[in-house]
Amino acid sequence: VRQCWDFHVAHRACENGEPPGPASSVATLDDPEQLAAFRLGSILCGAGAFCLHTGSGVFGRDYDHPLGHRYANLWEISRAEVLFSLVRGVDALLPDDVGRWTPFNSGHPVETGDGDCNKHYGAKGGNRFISLAIGCRGVVRLTARAACLLTVEDVRGHVLMDDAELQSGQTISIAAPWALLLSGVLR
Repeated sequence: VRQCWDFHVAHRACENGEPPGPASSVATLDDPEQLAAFRLGSILCGAGAFCLHTGSGVFGRDYDHPLGHRYANLWEISRAEVLFSLVRGVDALLPDDVGRWTPFNSGHPVETGDGDCNKHYGAKGGNRFISLAIGCRGVVRLTARAACLLTVEDVRGHVLMDDAELQSGQTISIAAPWALLLSGVLR
């Protein structure tokens, strides 16, 4: 999930075709929130497509593997409905034209507190921005670096966590899940 920043250097159409989904052939990531964040981050950083890699999609049959049992059918994956709904549903959180925006990894319009989150990627388009903070723990401090209207959402259920008009230097605190989506308009 942390490596999606690398897509910004491709400067051509690219796809994140190997995210390690449930029972994939190499590693396994089956947390719906982390996989949804992986899709969001990939898109924000320039990947035009995202393929959720699963053992079911690779092998198409049941078998035992050193990393666990692999199922033939997608619907047999633990929490399959939640996982696929959440991963696919993140598209609704993004502006239609975000693919033409400029990715950023620093100079955030709204920054997370030092040590509050593991990574923070985003994209800017005109006076609009959207960013994804991942690996968040506990209470996250969000500080505006410019006056803005800010919306904070939880990617797990597309839940609005805060909606604020912030002045430059103003800080708000959010009891954060693992991933936060910040979107806004600079004033």
